[in-house]
Amino acid sequence: MKKIMMTLIALAIAVPAMANPTVSVDFQKVISGISCKSVHFQSTGATPAYSRDYAGTAGIYDILVNGTHERVFCIDLRQNATTNTVPYEIVALQDAPRPYDDNDGNDIYPMNNKKANDIRELWAENIASVSNGVTAAAFQLAIWEIVHEEKGAAYDLSSGNGFWATNDYAPGASQTNFDNALNMAQGWLNSLDGNIDADPINLRAYVSDNYQCYVGEGTVPAPGALLLSSLGTMFVGWIRQRKNMK
Repeated sequence: MKKIMMTLIALAIAVPAMANPTVSVDFQKVISGISCKSVHFQSTGATPAYSRDYAGTAGIYDILVNGTHERVFCIDLRQNATTNTVPYEIVALQDAPRPYDDNDGNDIYPMNNKKANDIRELWAENIASVSNGVTAAAFQLAIWEIVHEEKGAAYDLSSGNGFWATNDYAPGASQTNFDNALNMAQGWLNSLDGNIDADPINLRAYVSDNYQCYVGEGTVPAPGALLLSSLGTMFVGWIRQRKNMK
């Protein structure tokens, strides 16, 4: 008993110096969204400049975090999601996405505080409007624009400065849906003024060196909080076991 108590005390002292909390995450499914014909990410700030194209689903996603379902949106256009259970770190939104190299000598750095605050404003004022595939796609497009637009540039989904989208669908329902998503996203971006005109919502990011980074609702646990919680549960179980043995 004495040894266990000393171990818990030592961990409590060491917790402030620990790294960001790590959780197990795996992608489950697309909750709601539509396919994008073509969205583009270009970094003129890297050396050399480069671009990437993405044609896939834009929308809201379901991930399993330590066994609990959470709805999230993607942050990083170039990383793929995985259905395997892999470790992610929980970080403050402005610290995402994780810095990494694309193997071509190009480094991607986390967004700054302004971009993070713009996402918080977008979320607080418009998440309640996300009710179907088109609105979910619009919200995802707006997040991509904020994260990947060149710092200091205006948010414009039609321009080729940082992030932009083009509707290459043939005339029909898909083209109409994507146009509606683009127009809605641009309207939300145009309304960002630095003032949150709704109840603020805590947001956090899930980051990985190898897989898609996500943004979702929730606070960032203090370093080591998840570990101490687990140790506390184990300690209570050990005490109960001891009592049952008597």
